[in-house]
Amino acid sequence: MRGYPKKVFECGVIVGAGMVACLLQGCVPGIDSTNHSSAYCGRIIDAERQQPIRHAKVELQGQDLTAFATTDKSGIYEVGPLHCRRICLYVAAPEGVWPQSCKHYLPSDLLLNLSVSCPGYAPTNVMVPVHGTNYPMGPTTLGDILLEPKHRTE
Repeated sequence: MRGYPKKVFECGVIVGAGMVACLLQGCVPGIDSTNHSSAYCGRIIDAERQQPIRHAKVELQGQDLTAFATTDKSGIYEVGPLHCRRICLYVAAPEGVWPQSCKHYLPSDLLLNLSVSCPGYAPTNVMVPVHGTNYPMGPTTLGDILLEPKHRTE
């Protein structure tokens, strides 16, 4: 094929042949996704000037799952939910057996770490419940989180 390196073309042919073979045998490839927490939204504010902070990094962590977001020009962010995605091969079975969702278990009373950082500011951490007030309907609003300029914390 013109324009494609020979190895890329060969790999595509092998993958395509494998997909056809799976489909003929009753197997269906797919992507499985599981949400494990609420999404969270709010605003990051400079504690001294009471102004929004743009480009602050917001990170939601729980077990070995992490979600990231960056604030917009108004200091607003939405991060999460924590989720995992897996490539699966569903095999046709008489009872319609599906593979186990995933290995993660986040109990409903678990607290997640929401960390906020931005150059020129002291980082801060907020503990949030794994299932917020709007779960599963939409993001949980956390309100304003204040970041202290570094010169005030030294």
